[in-house]
Amino acid sequence: MANLNAVISKEMNNWIENKIRKGNYKSKSDLVRTLIKRTIEFEKYPEAMASRKVLNEIWKQEKDAVWESYL
Repeated sequence: MANLNAVISKEMNNWIENKIRKGNYKSKSDLVRTLIKRTIEFEKYPEAMASRKVLNEIWKQEKDAVWESYL
């Protein structure tokens, strides 16, 4: 494994901390790993990105709390 250090804006850091606080991710490292994995997948399979955008729009319209966990 390799370590990575990055300088990010306060806004980005707040966004990350909010995701962790909500329980979406265990740590900053977990979030970064997940974002990188998703980016790699989207580059490999661009149609997946389009599908995800469509699903997000559908899920936003749902009132069911189950869907909120996917956003």
